[in-house]
Amino acid sequence: MRGGLYLRLVQRLEPGTLVYVVVQYADPPEGARGHIAMQGVVRRVQPEADGQSGVAVQFTQHQFL
Repeated sequence: MRGGLYLRLVQRLEPGTLVYVVVQYADPPEGARGHIAMQGVVRRVQPEADGQSGVAVQFTQHQFL
């Protein structure tokens, strides 16, 4: 499956963690739904110098809301 998201978080997550993300479109195209809910798995965590972590998530499911 393709598709994913890279986030910077204060909270540390471990690879393999199941996450849920809801995205609201700022300006959805006419007729489009305004939100999408996604389920994914953390595939990579990269500690950053500022104490945050870069987190790569691979989507496993999605649903337009």
